[in-house]
Order: sequence, then structure tokens, then C-alpha cells
Amino acid sequence: MLTVDALATRIEFVAEIKRLLCTKDDSNVSVENEKTSIVFMMDYVEKYLNGKSQRFSFDLNFKFHLLRLWDEMCEEDMEWAQAIKHYIGDNGFEAGEELADSKYKELIRQQYHKVEKLVGKSIK
Repeated sequence: MLTVDALATRIEFVAEIKRLLCTKDDSNVSVENEKTSIVFMMDYVEKYLNGKSQRFSFDLNFKFHLLRLWDEMCEEDMEWAQAIKHYIGDNGFEAGEELADSKYKELIRQQYHKVEKLVGKSIK
């Protein structure tokens, strides 16, 4: 059971993540247009879907990687970055927190395919 302090800390953390994801710093514009950060994120999700990583590891690291790579992903391709955040992040990772492992993986898989279908172009 969560204490009031622990719940408040979690709410503050989620609010900070949302704030960071909604801001973009243009000071580090990359000269190259390689989609290495986007490829990394899609590969990271794919490894989880293929059973090469456990849900625990995926849950711990997905947001970390998304936050760490967000600016680079936006510079590489804004459409891909927003699709990954919206479908896999918001509609998968966040929405599926309370689901059983098999249902959660299926939700992430559906969202992963929505990203591919929506963007409709290769990242590799």
C-alpha cells in the first residue's frame, strides 16, 4: 500500500516527466539526420516483445530511455518521436500498468504496430 508521501512523490515525478516531454530544446541541433535514437527505442521495445527482456526491465527503463533520447528523437524525425511517445508510451506503457504480463505485452505489441503503420516509413 502506498503512503501519502510516496503517492505525492510519484505524482510529482509523472508531472515532471510530462513537462519534460512537452518541451524541446533546440540548442543541440544535430547536423546528421540519422535516426539512431528512434531505432534504439523501437529495437528496445521489439526486444521486450520478442522475449529478450523481462517486463520488469522494460518497465524500469522505457521512460528513462524515452526521456534521455527525446530531444534527439525529435531532431531525427518529429513524427516518429511523437508516435512512439503517444502510442507506446501513453497508450501502452502508461495505460497498461495494471494489466497482467501477457495482456500488457499484447497491448505494447498493438501500440508498436500502430506506430509502424501510422508513420509508414522505414527507420532503418
